[in-house]
Parts: sequence; C-alpha cells; structure tokens
Amino acid sequence: SLHLGLGLACQALQRYSDAVQALERAAKLQPAFPDPYYSLGLLYEAVATDPSLIQEPKSDATKRRYWQRARQAWGKFVRFSKDQQRIEIAKTHLERIGEVFK
Repeated sequence: SLHLGLGLACQALQRYSDAVQALERAAKLQPAFPDPYYSLGLLYEAVATDPSLIQEPKSDATKRRYWQRARQAWGKFVRFSKDQQRIEIAKTHLERIGEVFK
C-alpha cells in the first residue's frame, strides 16, 4: 500500500518516472493486488503516447514497448480485480491497445 500511495503521489506531482518505479514495486510485492496495475496501465499509455514524460526517446520501439506494458498491466488488472465497473474500463483500454497493434 505504501508503494501504491507513493506512486499515486508521484503521478499527481507529474514525477512519472518515480511513479512508474513505485507502482511497479507495489505490483511486484503483491502481484495479485489489482490497483497498481490500473495506475500502471494509465501511465504506460501516457508514456506510449509521449515517451518524453519519463525522459525516454520518442522512437517507435519505445512507444511499442510501453503499449505492450500497458496491455500487460490492464490484463493483470482484469485478472485480479473484482470491481466490475473498472474491469469494463480496463477492457476498453485493452481494445484500444489492440487497435494500435493492427
């Protein structure tokens, strides 16, 4: 919970690299806890759209890598969450990502 809170705080402060690190740590410590995956899905999509948010080069490879990470995060959220409303939102994101890879 501490890493999740830190990640959300960093995200609110637009410290996206720190947010990603904290949220990834939260997910690693409690792999079946869905909340970090939801936030990571949103962050990874933002970085896929604009890699400069975390000082990554704006290359197609970088964008593709973050779209793939977003897809994985949303998939894990769907797998572990019991919140049907947020699951539907996650599925919408997964569909959007599917369109990116067509």
